[in-house]
Amino acid sequence: MANWEALPEWYHAVDLLVGGNPDLHCGVEVGVWKGTLSARILAYPHIRHLYLVDSWQVHYKLNGEKVTVFGPGYTQQLCDEARRATRKVVEAFPTKTDVIRLPSLEAAREVEDYSQDFVLIDACHEYESVADDLDAWVSKVRRGGLFMGDDFGPDFPGVERAVRERYGTKVDRVGPAWFVRV
Repeated sequence: MANWEALPEWYHAVDLLVGGNPDLHCGVEVGVWKGTLSARILAYPHIRHLYLVDSWQVHYKLNGEKVTVFGPGYTQQLCDEARRATRKVVEAFPTKTDVIRLPSLEAAREVEDYSQDFVLIDACHEYESVADDLDAWVSKVRRGGLFMGDDFGPDFPGVERAVRERYGTKVDRVGPAWFVRV
C-alpha cells in the first residue's frame, strides 16, 4: 500500500519545477487531499493564485460484483477530515486560492483554457482516470507552461501508460514526477 502522507521526492520535484521557476504565477492542483502540497506551492513568493481541485468523496469502481475503493480516502470520514485540513490552508492564503469541490472532469470545465502557467495532476492513478485527466486539463495550460504529475513508474503503471501514450519522448522526469512543456 502506498504511503499517502510521505512523498518527499514528489515535493522536491515540485520545489524544483514550480518553486524554482519564477515565471510560473498561477496554476491548478488536481487531487489536493489534505492540502499539504498546496500549502508548499502557495508559499512560493512568485505564486499569485492556485486552484485546488478535489471532490473529497470516496471513489468506487465496480468490477462485476467486486467494489474497489480508490485513493487515500477509504471512508467519507477520512475525506471530510482531509477537506477540513485543506480549509486551513485556504484560510492561510485567502487571496491566492480558489477551491473547486468537484470531480476532476467537471472542475476542468470551470477553468478557462490556456489561462494557467502550470497544472499538476495527482488524482486517481488508474489508467482511465489519468487519461481522462490528461485530456481534460492540458488545454488549461498556456503555451510554454508546465503540465506535470506524480507517481510515474512501475508502482502506478496506469500513470506511466497514459502519459507515454500522449507525450511519448517529450516526457521528462524528476524523481517520481513527470512533466512536459506545453
